[in-house]
Amino acid sequence: NYADGTQGVRYIPLAGQTVRQALQACSSLAARKALVQRLGRFMGQLHQQGVYFRSLHLGNVLLMDNGEFGLIDLADMRLLPSPLSADLRQRNLRHMQRYAEDKQWLFEENVQALLEGYSAAASQTMSHALRQKLELAPGADR
Repeated sequence: NYADGTQGVRYIPLAGQTVRQALQACSSLAARKALVQRLGRFMGQLHQQGVYFRSLHLGNVLLMDNGEFGLIDLADMRLLPSPLSADLRQRNLRHMQRYAEDKQWLFEENVQALLEGYSAAASQTMSHALRQKLELAPGADR
């Protein structure tokens, strides 16, 4: 916090590339699907842990050099004491649908992989509720 009331965030850079870059670099549809499934699991874990990251999109999630995921641009993150509600989860994932390329990769081409990964980390009830709430493109990979 600064004297004028503004705030700043200091980041230690993480080694890796954004998930958007990693998806662009995937050499096959199978590799892209596997990455999206892993990302879905990561997002499910975040939501189960009460992490509400308002800036969640593929440019703010890193695939680090060690193969794990990391988050950047954390100023819009809230840590809640319990898993996120279905509404907050929906709002969080809807934010990702605003980016055309991200929407195509996640919610059209690989939506089943995304939801399978998400379901592996989230409760069955929450995963089902999320499936019902998300607006998926007609003919999406269900």
